[in-house]
Amino acid sequence: MKLTTDEIIEGFRNKDNEVIRYVHDKSFNSVKMYVKMQNGSEDDAVEVFQQGMIAVFIRIRKGDLKIEDGKLFNDYLFIICRN
Repeated sequence: MKLTTDEIIEGFRNKDNEVIRYVHDKSFNSVKMYVKMQNGSEDDAVEVFQQGMIAVFIRIRKGDLKIEDGKLFNDYLFIICRN
């Protein structure tokens, strides 16, 4: 399954577990690798990823999410997690 950014955003709005699982499956490993490169643990990576998902969910619910044309949702989530 491959979802577009718009489909992912709509899935978050609807609290669609399949979409949330899709985002986790596509994005978590890159966040985990980044956290480990920063001398973090896998538990740290899980926490960072969860906080990033919450931040994105809140922005979607408020209507504040701005993803530039051509940018992927997973890239946006990674940037949120990295910061």
